[in-house]
Amino acid sequence: MRKIFISAGHSNKAGRDNGASSGRLIEGQLAQLTREVLVAAIVKLGGTAVVDDPSLITIETVKAWKSKIGPNDIAIDLHFNAAANTDIDGVECIVPEKPNKLELEIADKISNIVSEVLKTPERGKIGIYDGVKYESQTARKQLAWMTLPGNTVLVEWQFITDKVAMDTFIKNFPLIANRVAVYLTQLQNTN
Repeated sequence: MRKIFISAGHSNKAGRDNGASSGRLIEGQLAQLTREVLVAAIVKLGGTAVVDDPSLITIETVKAWKSKIGPNDIAIDLHFNAAANTDIDGVECIVPEKPNKLELEIADKISNIVSEVLKTPERGKIGIYDGVKYESQTARKQLAWMTLPGNTVLVEWQFITDKVAMDTFIKNFPLIANRVAVYLTQLQNTN
């Protein structure tokens, strides 16, 4: 059976890299909350997920998991985008520069689910896959997450800096989590 690894991007511990903030919301805390809801939905469906220590920053999780993730496993890192323009919203999923078909399909499916539920744009496109970007299309250009073995995807759920979009996201996240959990549980049971 394929393993699923889910990381809450950034740290929720004071003094560590807490990620983006909107003044009222902090990315590291939100990432942990979304991970907990998503993992609970996976478990409810009979699946399993490996999670990281919420006090770790992403590079520490990458180091801890490098030897634990197999070539068929799935590693998903959960994040929130930020922008100076507080009216930007949308979902995007990041894949490695040379993604395999499964990475593209996972990114596309998660992006589609978020977009359908929130009626929000899918940002980016790789071939037929909407809401998907290469890591080189991110602000950092290279992401430690993409160095993990297996199938890696980084999810940017929504823009933390758009209050209306985030209120809609928080209200609807249980539905998003359930739909993503159904999909990931199906993948877990296939190889």
